[in-house]
Amino acid sequence: MSNCKHFPEADDHCLVCAAEDAARASALKATTGRFSYHADHPQNACGHVYDEHGHEVATLYGSTDDATRDADGVYVPQPIRDAHGKLLAAAPDMFKALQGLLETETVETEYDGRTYDVCKDCGSLVSENQPHKIGCHVVLGKAAIADAKGGA
Repeated sequence: MSNCKHFPEADDHCLVCAAEDAARASALKATTGRFSYHADHPQNACGHVYDEHGHEVATLYGSTDDATRDADGVYVPQPIRDAHGKLLAAAPDMFKALQGLLETETVETEYDGRTYDVCKDCGSLVSENQPHKIGCHVVLGKAAIADAKGGA
């Protein structure tokens, strides 16, 4: 079975897949600074997410449920759009924090001085390839990071 979404009959990824993978990797490297969200349109028609250099990252428009106008033609407050914008703006910080949570702690045994890498969340012995316990946030975190990097 092919890994290519453009040419399913291919044996491997195509050049388009390779370019998309490279673009995702480049974007992920560029997304290391802080983002901010501002509903700064004069008529409140949209909100913007900006990177730390003031470049626009995303434009958000109101959903059909909350995008109504007042008598002056200005859009009323749009809490759903603003919540989405704030969540997008928090993404780089959350990604960095999540990566930090996946770190292990090295523990030395008292009786023989051997060291083990232990999962900070569930206590599994990572250095012994012990599986993480059910509900361990490391498992969920690894899946979220893989999604953010464009992996499966």
